[in-house]
Amino acid sequence: MHNILKRFPEVRPDCLTANARQPLLLVRTITRLIGGLLLPTVATFLVFAGQANPRDKLKPWVEKDWTQWTPADCLYVLNGSPWILQTLENLPSYGPLRDYKMSIVQLRSALPIRQALLRQIQLQKHYDEMSADDRIKFDELHTLSLPGAERGNIVIVIRNGSVEPPQPLKRNNPLPDVRIGPEPIRQAALLSQGTFVQPIELSMTSYPFTQVNEYTNQFEYVFPRTTGGRPLYTSADALLHIELGEPLILDKKLAKVDQQDFRSAGLVFEFKISDLIYKGKLEY
Repeated sequence: MHNILKRFPEVRPDCLTANARQPLLLVRTITRLIGGLLLPTVATFLVFAGQANPRDKLKPWVEKDWTQWTPADCLYVLNGSPWILQTLENLPSYGPLRDYKMSIVQLRSALPIRQALLRQIQLQKHYDEMSADDRIKFDELHTLSLPGAERGNIVIVIRNGSVEPPQPLKRNNPLPDVRIGPEPIRQAALLSQGTFVQPIELSMTSYPFTQVNEYTNQFEYVFPRTTGGRPLYTSADALLHIELGEPLILDKKLAKVDQQDFRSAGLVFEFKISDLIYKGKLEY
């Protein structure tokens, strides 16, 4: 396999001393409370926000041209549109607060996602108030192109978050161990025409999201858009199917990943193809 790991910094260690961590206990408790109460609502909102319907005039990708999107519109596209899926898993907890894991999958190479990213930069730089000459200079520096997708590839970002890093194993603990930390880097494949297609490149990323502060891992997978001369998906297909496999083996000395033959772990994300139609074209 030709999967390449661009960069793989280790997950942030818990390097605080015991004394330094004490003032953070209240902050962590409040964060867990917010996560336990707010995130299920956020997850439900995002799940049901993904149906693109021409009769629904509340969705900016339907209602407006992207050059008219507001900051709130951009956040909605990036976090609540049909090009993103989110799952929330509540975990066993031994107190009044709930622990959780969250997974987010974003089709980052889809045109509306790229437009929202560019529009955010425009708004930050006050593009709409620029002179014609300044807009030309801006357009030369900022485009809809996306690293990894220059050759028409598919770019997918998978983000795994949890309420806190994994707790260390404790001896003589009568309670079963619950390790809450975010998922490690895993194999991933797109199911196309009955065949698993693996990525040609992967890397660890740190793109911003708008959820409650969490401990997270983010990984970017780059897939070919065609195989055997045929596109992976067309508008005639029913689902865009992403499946995660076993954790990848990292050689820390060589900074390389040992990509074995794909072995499914049963972790599946499916996008409805009919929801991914944008301006009459399938976007993913």
